[in-house]
Amino acid sequence: MPSAIENDQADFVARLEDDAYFVDIGVYELRPRANLTATQIVGNIERALNNLVKKGGKAGAAVTVLMPTMNVPEANTTGPNCEERITVRVQESPLVNMNPATGTGKSAEDIALYVLQMFHLWASGTGTWVADTDALTPSVEFDPKVTYDVSFRRLVKLQTRAKAAQPLITPDTGTTPRVVTIAAAAGAAIYYTLDGTLPTAATGTLYTAPITVEDAATLRAVAIETGKAASNVAWAKYADAAGDFSSDFAPDFAGQG
Repeated sequence: MPSAIENDQADFVARLEDDAYFVDIGVYELRPRANLTATQIVGNIERALNNLVKKGGKAGAAVTVLMPTMNVPEANTTGPNCEERITVRVQESPLVNMNPATGTGKSAEDIALYVLQMFHLWASGTGTWVADTDALTPSVEFDPKVTYDVSFRRLVKLQTRAKAAQPLITPDTGTTPRVVTIAAAAGAAIYYTLDGTLPTAATGTLYTAPITVEDAATLRAVAIETGKAASNVAWAKYADAAGDFSSDFAPDFAGQG
């Protein structure tokens, strides 16, 4: 089943294809799939711009809906709250497009402005799209083609996924040898490593009883609970009897969180 942002991209494509203004302008969706690679999609666009593929008997202009992007304006919001962005790339090959015998006669600028007005304040059923701050941006990347990126955004609040509680390491610093306990919420499994690498169910050691740390080590632990995302990683750092820490992290890397 397609994700919500895949559906948003597809909605833009469908609306463009349904508009009579684009009867002679190729409309493309830049999203690689099993039956069509990115290279093949770009190749199809090139053929449309170079009069090798016609639409409505014309060629020389194309619009491509790029893959959506996400921006998080406020990092500390739950979810998080995002701004989803969709860009419609407008391109023309002037020699083909402005030739009355072959082209659409619609300049990249005209097409870009049409797209801008078409999607600004468009309520798609999943949210309202508005023109981005940099709504119309020319690009020389594809010279000699004339190219404009027309960008839109909408607010999206992602649902917060439940996460297992972070385990607690006691003590979280000191010298070795030392007995260390790790506690987590009831029903959660704890996995740990002693070499500073990220613990997972596949790479960590399952915690079943207090650990005796014999040498300098960086202990990291994670709680895993059915139906929830893995917890934040708890960590602790231990020095040997001479006061030397393990070398996998800087000496001040110690504590929970």
